[in-house]
Amino acid sequence: MSIRQNIAEAAQKLKQEKGLSYEDICGNGGITRKQVSAILHGKKGVSLELIERVFKDVFEEELIVCLLTDLG
Repeated sequence: MSIRQNIAEAAQKLKQEKGLSYEDICGNGGITRKQVSAILHGKKGVSLELIERVFKDVFEEELIVCLLTDLG
């Protein structure tokens, strides 16, 4: 599995756990719906810096911790 897919899986899990909508993520992260979709689906077009910021500001988690956590 690619790093982007791992990030997408972690983001989807956190989105669900925290009960966040696309609009919540957009508003709290200052990003567009297209960028949210790219993060949640592991698509290209979103910088790692932006992804890190979303994890920190929206999910209140450090990206590295999420990637090391068993998502199963």
